[in-house]
Amino acid sequence: MDQALVRNSPDALFRVVAGVGGRPSHDEVSPFYYGLYSGQTIKISGPHPGLGFDVLWEIQPGIEPGTVIGCEANQIIFRRGDEHLAFPLPEEDIVRYLRFIIREYDLKGTAVAFVFAGYSEDNPLRIETIAAIKALATASEGASITSAGQMEPGHRVRVETTLPITHRYTRGIAKIAFHYLLAHAGNIFSGHESVFDDVKRYIKTGEGFVGRIALMRQPIVAESDRLAYYAHVVQVTVGYDQIVARVQLFVGPDVQPPSWVVRLANNPAYVYTGSLGHAFVLNGDAEGDGHQGEMSGLWSIPRSLLP
Repeated sequence: MDQALVRNSPDALFRVVAGVGGRPSHDEVSPFYYGLYSGQTIKISGPHPGLGFDVLWEIQPGIEPGTVIGCEANQIIFRRGDEHLAFPLPEEDIVRYLRFIIREYDLKGTAVAFVFAGYSEDNPLRIETIAAIKALATASEGASITSAGQMEPGHRVRVETTLPITHRYTRGIAKIAFHYLLAHAGNIFSGHESVFDDVKRYIKTGEGFVGRIALMRQPIVAESDRLAYYAHVVQVTVGYDQIVARVQLFVGPDVQPPSWVVRLANNPAYVYTGSLGHAFVLNGDAEGDGHQGEMSGLWSIPRSLLP
C-alpha cells in the first residue's frame, strides 16, 4: 500500500519535484520505471524538439523551488504508420519486456523507430536493448533503428501526464488519517474501539467504507501555496458525532492540490471534542533516518466536557 503512495501516484511525481528521497535502507526506485507490467507507470509525454513527435520525459528538481528540469526517459519507440508509441525501458530483462508490450499492445510487425537508453553508444542498457530488438526481430525488414542521444540543454518542453488515483491509493490516504489520529490523540482513542473496525477493514482489505472518503478543493490552510517548501498537512476534527480527518499532500510553491476528507468513525468518546492538525514541512534536510523535514503544529484545541 505504501508503494501506491510513493511510486505510482500523484505524490510519487511530487516526491521527484520536491527532491524527496527514500530512506537509506530502501532501494531507490524511479516512478518513471516502476510498475512497467501493471500499466500504472507514471508517463510524462511531450514533443521532442529534434524529432517532431511526443516522447517520454524524466524530470528532477530544478534549482529554484517549484521548477523542474528534464531529459528523455529511457524508452523504446515504435512507429505504426504516422503514429509513434513510446514505452519506458526497464534496466534488465529487455527481451521479456518487449515480448510483453508487443503482445499487450498488438505491436507484432510494427517497426522500432527510436531507442533512448543511457548517455552513450556503449551504455550497457542501450547495447542490451538493441540486442533484444534483433533477437525478437521487431524491426521490420528495411526499417532502421535510431539509437538517439539526449538533446542539448536549453530547450523548453511543454509536457503532460495522467496521474493515477487507485483504490490502493485511497486506502493509503485512509491509513494516514487513522494513524495520525492515533499518534496525536492516543491518550483518548486506542484504535481498538469497535467504531474503527470499518476503517481498519478498509485499510487492510479495501472492503467497505463506501462514501466515506472524498476529494474537496478547499485547502486545509489558507494561502498554503505560498509556502517556500512543500508540506503535507493533516487535520482532524473530533466532533460530538463524528471524527473527520483531512489530508493534503505536497502543498507548496504555487501548488494547491485538493485535500482528502476521510470520515473515520463516529466519536466513541462523547466527553471529548477537539481539533488538531500539523504541517509536515519538507525542508530538504536529508540528515538522520531519511525523514526530510520537520513537524509544525497548526492548532490544538482539545475540550473535555463533563457528562
